[in-house]
Amino acid sequence: MSYEHQANYFSLAVKAEHLKNPDFMVVDIAAIEASAKKTREERAAQNPPAAVPARVEYNKLRQTLYSLTENVKHSGVRLSNDTDSVRHFEKLIDGYLKAKKACTKAALLGQERFLEARLVATESELKDAQAQLKGSQRNNTACVSALSNFEGHARLEELKAELGL
Repeated sequence: MSYEHQANYFSLAVKAEHLKNPDFMVVDIAAIEASAKKTREERAAQNPPAAVPARVEYNKLRQTLYSLTENVKHSGVRLSNDTDSVRHFEKLIDGYLKAKKACTKAALLGQERFLEARLVATESELKDAQAQLKGSQRNNTACVSALSNFEGHARLEELKAELGL
């Protein structure tokens, strides 16, 4: 007997069991969440987090802020480079089109075919550069958003005052 002709009785069994017992395979999400919350609270009470020295916390927050700032700078540079790359390919395509038009007028068929091939290749490179630019724009937006959403500024000021910096 081939696999295609085998019957799948699981769904029939589930339906039959559900008719006999309506609570069959019913999940109470609220009860599960309450149980998980209780378990987390018990574990937190058994293993309290270790106190972090103020200097260690300060250094960690400063490092996070520095990393976010550097990410914004570098993503801006990548965005600028990708934008320039797209402009470069657009200028190349414009130049190839002008040269092809001139070759058509001058009846230089070999040169015209060469320029057509260069146009096709450059248009492909332009599409790749545009896709890279979109990725860079998304990355830059995400980096700027992460920096603006950094919530450690107030805590950094508290730690500076505490440490006397």
